[in-house]
Amino acid sequence: MRTITFILFFLITFLANAQYQFEQVADIWTGTNNSSPRDFVEYNGEIYFRAMNQYQEELYKSNGSVGNIQMVKNINGGASSIPKPLFVFNNLLFFKATTTAEGEELWVTDGTELGTIMLKDIWSGSASSQVFATPNPLKQYFIKNGELYFTARDQPAAFSLWKTDGTPTGTVKVFDPVGFVFGDNFTEFNGKWYFTGYNTNAMNPELYVTDGTEAGTNLFAEINPSTSNTLAAGSNPRHFQVYDGYLYFAADNGTIGEELYRTDGITVELVADIFPNNLNPAFGKSSSPNGFYIYNNDLYFSANVYDVGLNQILGRELFRYNTTEGIVFIKDIFPGNLNESLAYERNYFFEFNNELHFAACDGSNGSNVYEIYKTDGTTSGTVKVVDYSALGNTSFSPSLIHNKQYAIINNRMYFNHGVQQVWVTDGTNSETQQLTNTGMPNVPISNLNFKPIILNNSMYFGANSASNGVELWKLTETVLSNTNFELGENDINVYPNPTKDIINIVFENKEVTVEIYDISGKKILRTKDSKIDISHYTNGVYLLKLISNEQTKVQKIIKQ
Repeated sequence: MRTITFILFFLITFLANAQYQFEQVADIWTGTNNSSPRDFVEYNGEIYFRAMNQYQEELYKSNGSVGNIQMVKNINGGASSIPKPLFVFNNLLFFKATTTAEGEELWVTDGTELGTIMLKDIWSGSASSQVFATPNPLKQYFIKNGELYFTARDQPAAFSLWKTDGTPTGTVKVFDPVGFVFGDNFTEFNGKWYFTGYNTNAMNPELYVTDGTEAGTNLFAEINPSTSNTLAAGSNPRHFQVYDGYLYFAADNGTIGEELYRTDGITVELVADIFPNNLNPAFGKSSSPNGFYIYNNDLYFSANVYDVGLNQILGRELFRYNTTEGIVFIKDIFPGNLNESLAYERNYFFEFNNELHFAACDGSNGSNVYEIYKTDGTTSGTVKVVDYSALGNTSFSPSLIHNKQYAIINNRMYFNHGVQQVWVTDGTNSETQQLTNTGMPNVPISNLNFKPIILNNSMYFGANSASNGVELWKLTETVLSNTNFELGENDINVYPNPTKDIINIVFENKEVTVEIYDISGKKILRTKDSKIDISHYTNGVYLLKLISNEQTKVQKIIKQ
């Protein structure tokens, strides 16, 4: 009889023998109240975040161990300071926070109460300087020569450029803009920072550049010049991406619609007019490329596309670009006139298992139902890998990637799905499952604003339990211990699987101990019986561990 070496069932995919251990780290606002921890960042080996206690939202930190939690500082007395966004620079943690006396200003901390200070009351008094005021705040600053440059107001006028080295005395205004207004999207390219700027009426968005000085801050290119008839013109350059020695972006020159442009820092040129301009005006002229992402030396993105042969507008689909092949239309995932497989998002793509994944709709379950795809840049290599059924008959959110509502650990993706639930996938249907609200003990019933952080191979996030409300939880992958041993191919049989009640185990010529574990890693049964009744178990996935002479085998079983 041919023999096989059996280490662990699903060792190749690795997910099947993974266990998921949930632990509540702290109950910050005791009882069933919600502290709602969020905006996580790692700093000096600890997690920093904002959370609520007694209706007061302040800055907290934890080293990740159960029970370890500390308010860094009560910044605003008995009211909330709402510290956000949190980011690390020069070994300090920066954020904006609100006090009753100074309004919302820029703060910094070294992790201690004494080292948590306001850098400057930029707009003196209780008025707020509106530092990091846009919906995309982390695109409102840049770093040059060890200093942080940002925009803020010290009076009811346009935003000025400021800089700081992390000290109060080193926080100073660089200059007030003259003839333009600062926008956002600061992107470094060849030692300068390009951004979307506006005229003094906050109109005519065009491409600007700065080197951090007043003399070096200028209009770089007026792609769509304003005239007496187009006072609100402007090319609105956006979605900046540095690639292959150029800065790529989308812009509208007023004639051909929003298309793909690039600059080498000297001139600006149109890369391609992807969408034609001679169709019904109701269809517009723009391909509106966005979601730029570099993978395997190609620039991937989405754009509206028109098929000349079919005389159809195919909607928003998948493209890639390189200087050798030019623009490559990869695949019409959702065929048909005016159908589109991709939603309009700033970011689509995520990588795990060394493959590029994204959310797409092929129309098989409706025009707004998204599933998980992967691509190698070819038509045949662009395929669905996790379908609607495996996702619990719920659409995969196309905004999940842009909103960073996921984390990847050990080639598995944990993501927010459905009604605020945590799911996991390894990129296959069989190993995609819901982890929260499973009915298991010590498992959260939902998450809140799931934007997790990884620390020491555990994932931290805000989650809800019936007894403690929304608090800080962590999820850790564990793997059942095992030892290799050889089995005859007919020596073992576990059936039926899935089952509604009885599991039969046939293991010839060996005395076997059987253990059953739930999805959280908790052992719920140990027996030597070969016939096990699990009819009283909650429906879901369990792990069956077979032990013989200190050798083990693990198999997934499903209770229906």
